Amino acid sequence: MAVSLRSFCSLSRFFQNLPNKCPSPLTQVININAVLKGSTDLNVTSQSRRSMTKWHKFKFGSNKPLIKRERPEILDEEDNKQLVARVSEQMANPDIGRLFAVVYIRGLQRKVTAEDMLIVTGSFPPNIGDRLRLEKVLLVGGKDFSLVGRPMLSRSIVRVEATVIEKTLSNTKVRLSYTARKHNRKFKLLKDLQTVIVINSIEVNPKGLISDTSDTISVV
Repeated sequence: MAVSLRSFCSLSRFFQNLPNKCPSPLTQVININAVLKGSTDLNVTSQSRRSMTKWHKFKFGSNKPLIKRERPEILDEEDNKQLVARVSEQMANPDIGRLFAVVYIRGLQRKVTAEDMLIVTGSFPPNIGDRLRLEKVLLVGGKDFSLVGRPMLSRSIVRVEATVIEKTLSNTKVRLSYTARKHNRKFKLLKDLQTVIVINSIEVNPKGLISDTSDTISVV
């Protein structure tokens, strides 16, 4: 439809004279900080002020952090020596009690204690009856103390031994793949290899008196 230049100009003047009830943010620039401070030198209506305060209830930079951070307590050198001596004395005591450890095995971190059973999924070389020494120990602790590695503890500090008791297969898993309108359908039944190991003992020795035996396999 052809529109003359005169009719187009008359229409534009008509729309310009209409009251702007819904101001567009593209045609009206409002200083947000000035609105929040309550300045009166801007031409802002009460409706726009209410809408601005609705979405900007807080002032920028004045919001408090969700977590209150406190500075850690730093011990003196003498207090640190006393603490280390106290922990070493407890570790040398034969009646140390039940210990727990966090070991890293086959890509997973496990929290274990004595006589616990673990299931290792996937190919695992040791056979049934082999004794293992888990060398990647991340943490060991007892009733009154805990030793945390960075990232792992030394061999002379902790010793975690285990024994392989069973090698079996997991439950049957169904894997179905289907492509629509392509006559492509695959149905598979899968079973994963599983190895069951039991934790024999967890020992701590600060003086490094533990000697390696020939029948122990190191797991790294």
